[in-house]
Amino acid sequence: MDITETSKHLESITVCTGVAVHSIAFSYVDYAGEKHSTGRWGWGGSGGQPETIHLAKSEVVTELSGTIGKVDDRTVITSIKFVTNLKKTYGPWGAYGDDRDTQFIVPMQPGSGIVGFFGHAGDYLDAIGIYARAIPTTTTTPVMGRSLDRGFMVLISFDFLRLLQLVAS
Repeated sequence: MDITETSKHLESITVCTGVAVHSIAFSYVDYAGEKHSTGRWGWGGSGGQPETIHLAKSEVVTELSGTIGKVDDRTVITSIKFVTNLKKTYGPWGAYGDDRDTQFIVPMQPGSGIVGFFGHAGDYLDAIGIYARAIPTTTTTPVMGRSLDRGFMVLISFDFLRLLQLVAS
């Protein structure tokens, strides 16, 4: 389900949603120009309603946002939204959160973009992480997360947001 080669550019993202985000999958192009597709993280009941984004060659995801909340007494990603460098917004998809849900946003620094995802899932997507890199093809220094060959990665989960809230207070 994880990427097998270093991602240069996202081609598509498929999100299945219902009362929460059931799953996410994506396809990408590596540095050799080869296309790869990942399996999906999460399965959840009927699998939810699929939504697929097809990105243009010049289009880069520059922001990931959504909500985290409770479904069946489990903390999961309840909604998700993507914004690109072309100022296009995809979503939000999912339950859109309610007053009790916690919002999250992962904006990229100027000149950076999201090139892949990873996650943790059971019936629903429990946590989502990103692979990011400088655009067009320079090496980046990680802002947070573990350094990769051509970028960095960040994991968003309820525990991570709780940690950020504690640090901010």
